[in-house]
Amino acid sequence: WHLQWHDCEPTNPCDQNPVRVCCLDEECLLTTLGECEDLEGIWHPHAPDCGPPNPCGPLDEGVCCVGEDCYQTDEYECYLLQGDWHPDWPGCDGKNVCQSLRVCCVEEECSLTSSYECHQLGGEWHEQWMSCDPNPCVPAPAEGVSWGRLKRIFR
Repeated sequence: WHLQWHDCEPTNPCDQNPVRVCCLDEECLLTTLGECEDLEGIWHPHAPDCGPPNPCGPLDEGVCCVGEDCYQTDEYECYLLQGDWHPDWPGCDGKNVCQSLRVCCVEEECSLTSSYECHQLGGEWHEQWMSCDPNPCVPAPAEGVSWGRLKRIFR
């Protein structure tokens, strides 16, 4: 079981001795798994070539959302998974940080975010709203009613 591998495309990571990317720090080489292990490198079975983007660039970890599935990985692996990269999110542990994007209102500004990201922005997340068009974060204008009419309603 390989949790970090999303599928068998574009290359089959289960092939016997395929030549793939091996990273020695930020240097990119094309090797087999055995050769990469001998060099004490990091082998990337989904990376067929050395870029661009450079699969051996800085390997800062972050959150990769593939649909609603959360993976803690580096940016290049997220690119290979065709996910959305979030380097500033702390991880996948115990939170559904990749849940569907919904409306987040930060005052009158509307954006589509996850619940986690909305709370990080200090906003109010609205799971039931799926669009910012028209902007649901702008309060509806008050109906023009005379003071006399209001008094009759509440007497």
